[in-house]
Amino acid sequence: MNKKNLILVGVIAVILVLSFCYFWKAEGPTSPTSIESADGFHPDSMQETPPPLENKGDSGGPATGFVATQTADPSLYEGYKTQLVEMGKCLNLEVSAIDPNAEINFETLNVAISKDLGDVVAEEEDWSTTDIRTPSGEVRRILIQTPPPGEGESERRLKYLSLSPDGKTKELPVSQDQSDNPSDTLLASLESDGQVVGMAKARRIFYENGDDLYLSERNGKIYSFTLAHEGKVFRCKGMDAGKTVNCSCE
Repeated sequence: MNKKNLILVGVIAVILVLSFCYFWKAEGPTSPTSIESADGFHPDSMQETPPPLENKGDSGGPATGFVATQTADPSLYEGYKTQLVEMGKCLNLEVSAIDPNAEINFETLNVAISKDLGDVVAEEEDWSTTDIRTPSGEVRRILIQTPPPGEGESERRLKYLSLSPDGKTKELPVSQDQSDNPSDTLLASLESDGQVVGMAKARRIFYENGDDLYLSERNGKIYSFTLAHEGKVFRCKGMDAGKTVNCSCE
């Protein structure tokens, strides 16, 4: 091989190596939250903000769960059952009938949708909230946000908020040392400033078939969820009260 051919081969080899490095970097290593779902929907498009404080009348504290049966709460049960049927039609998903005596929570929903999705393979918490009412009557929210893996340092972030009756929020001052990865001792101290009147959390649930469910719960009940499957997205909000449920097929 003459000198000219050797130079040509060397140039081609360099181009191939650079091309490989470029495309490998563009693709990047994958993790459950850094890739799109099997249907092309990025988990960020599913994210929900924390729900408003639940109006519980004179109950004075958060609900501890409920059983939405045909006798205990017929309208809520029928509404939930109807929306699951609509979800099956929207997503071309086989949805199992729900037990009228079971609590309407993630476990019940998971049984209903798992035939096509398969087993749960991973879960990641997105955020959690604890609402307290101070002796003066002010409602404060302790919001803990957890960044997904691969997006900066995986540590919790604290936001301390004041909730007005009209739903507006005002951020209360906390130092950076307190907001970055807050200790359980600090969170317990904030909770002790009043009576706990509500709790909520949101998480992503990843399934065996590649789909993922974004679910938020308020006081132990499903508040909202988003599920993408076969190119469609089904969203529901206000699921813990029959009068506020709002679902859509996109």
